[in-house]
Amino acid sequence: MTTEEMVIKFAEHGKDIGSLKRRTDALEKKTDAIQELAVSVNELAVNMRAMLLEQEKQGKKIESLESVPKKRWDTLTTVIITALASGIITFILTKIFGG
Repeated sequence: MTTEEMVIKFAEHGKDIGSLKRRTDALEKKTDAIQELAVSVNELAVNMRAMLLEQEKQGKKIESLESVPKKRWDTLTTVIITALASGIITFILTKIFGG
């Protein structure tokens, strides 16, 4: 191999090395971007879990608040029915025993 051929080969190797460096740099950038994406997805999953737990707690609170009027209505209905029944029974007993 002559000196001229060696210089040409050396120049070709230099181009190949330069190309490989650019490709390696591009791959490193893509790897970094993928790593950042993976971290972001992980953070998103953690935040979503926290939001789900918060929504479940709020759902229980809402159910509790929604049940209050129903409980009040049930109590009021019971009181009214009891009062009516007591009144009717008192009226009947008064008529029977009162004369």
